Amino acid sequence: MNINRLFELAGIDLLLEAAYDGMVNSLKQNFPNNIKDIDDNLKQAKTILKKQDRIVWYLKVLRAYLSNNINQVSGDYNFESLEKFNNDLFHYYGYNIGDIENTQLANQNISELFTEFQKVLDTYKKSDKPPVPVKHGDYELIKCNDGTSWWFVDRGYCEEEGRSGKHCGNVVGKSDTTQRILSLRTPNHNVILTFVLLNNGYLGEMKAKGNQKPSEKYHPNIMQLLLNPIVKGIEGAGYAPDMNFSIFDLSEQNIKILINHGKQSFIANQIEAMPIEFLKAPDYIKANKEYQIIAINKLPVLKHIINNENDLNAWETAISENINMIIFAPDTLDNFEKRVYEYLIKQPSQLLKCPKNISHNFNILHALVADNESNIKYVFPTAPKYTELATMSIMKWGGNIQYVQETAKDYVELCKLSVKYSATAIKHISPTLKEYEEICKYAVLHTGGALEYIDNDFKTFEICKIAISHWGYAFEYVPLDKFTDAEMYELSKLAVKRNYTNILYVPDKFKDKIKQEFNIKESVDFTYFQNL
Repeated sequence: MNINRLFELAGIDLLLEAAYDGMVNSLKQNFPNNIKDIDDNLKQAKTILKKQDRIVWYLKVLRAYLSNNINQVSGDYNFESLEKFNNDLFHYYGYNIGDIENTQLANQNISELFTEFQKVLDTYKKSDKPPVPVKHGDYELIKCNDGTSWWFVDRGYCEEEGRSGKHCGNVVGKSDTTQRILSLRTPNHNVILTFVLLNNGYLGEMKAKGNQKPSEKYHPNIMQLLLNPIVKGIEGAGYAPDMNFSIFDLSEQNIKILINHGKQSFIANQIEAMPIEFLKAPDYIKANKEYQIIAINKLPVLKHIINNENDLNAWETAISENINMIIFAPDTLDNFEKRVYEYLIKQPSQLLKCPKNISHNFNILHALVADNESNIKYVFPTAPKYTELATMSIMKWGGNIQYVQETAKDYVELCKLSVKYSATAIKHISPTLKEYEEICKYAVLHTGGALEYIDNDFKTFEICKIAISHWGYAFEYVPLDKFTDAEMYELSKLAVKRNYTNILYVPDKFKDKIKQEFNIKESVDFTYFQNL
């Protein structure tokens, strides 16, 4: 093994800096007013990206950005800001997934690379992961009334938190080691919510599993955290900031509780972090002059709307300046539902930040899911007729159960429906679900092939027997070392009775006896079937 390979295995590329020093010097010479920005972004990129090809690719993007030629390298990616791009790129590397780590970066544009990474990530998120171990320095911060707990995780980046929560584990915490993680977990340490605590006591990213927006179900847990002295304010931002929890997601009563407990500054914090959500605030907050000034300074288009929310002409002016305003407009606007649908069909994730007159509008939701069944992922389970919408999605493809939230009222029945329509759907259902074994039985009753995708711990004798009875080839997916000899012999007999080629998978200790019992001739060569 050569010396370069030794350094590579240690996480150090011996030739790394030499390869891009010229690019960095050229950037600084051409953009002398941006030297600090170049150094700051490069420092973060080196910490997270590490490898030569990745940093060279990153510097190409940085050069295009500084040259105002970002369209040349962005493809279909919506490059809103360098900060957002950094968050989007770095979060993929936070997962430590082999297929992402091994991807060679060369001439891909941003959208090509992110599309490739997202496919890998979607597959990763379908797999279930073990709970998070408690390490030195971690402690239970708050015991919640529902049995869950907020844990203080004494590090900025936590790979295990990411695995369980199906996100990157706060990869930015690798470079900003002052950050800490606040994790809402079940009693057995499965992650529910992951919030990031910055060194000033403010909350950065605030998300649910899989980088989704926390549902209303967890607002009582979030309130307990917000009222804790450890939280000093709200900053938001981070990867996919629209998915962050917002103070204005809370009920008016909960907002007043925060104010009465000395947390009034959270209101101004939230407006600065996401000014568009000022339009979701209670009326007494929207009437506050100080808050109005903050909102307009951060998002000037709001000057048309503040104090004019009932003026449809003002809304038309605002929408003409910023199309994103359509989702906050009153539903008395001309062709409101049609215009909102046409906006959301192009960027359905925006549904997650819509007010209730849209996020709970069945006509709009039905049209979005009918157009693309995977859009169910953006529908809140509290929306009217959610079960109907989820059913429509699942009937198009059972695997869409992965996008249905477990907090949905009829989740177990939807799981059963999904495995009825698709044998592979069972792999998108968490084995931690209380009714998982019941759903497994239902799955193999409809198609024995579902046995392949059932968690091994739940491949009971009964489930394996049902699967083989319905589809003999399911015997291939029976864990041979899990059962007693008597059980294994019974399953082997049943499998061979269903199809003689299953003799290939029968344990050697039973083969001769079963061959005799079923009069299988030694001259029969089944290897052809094995190689199909």
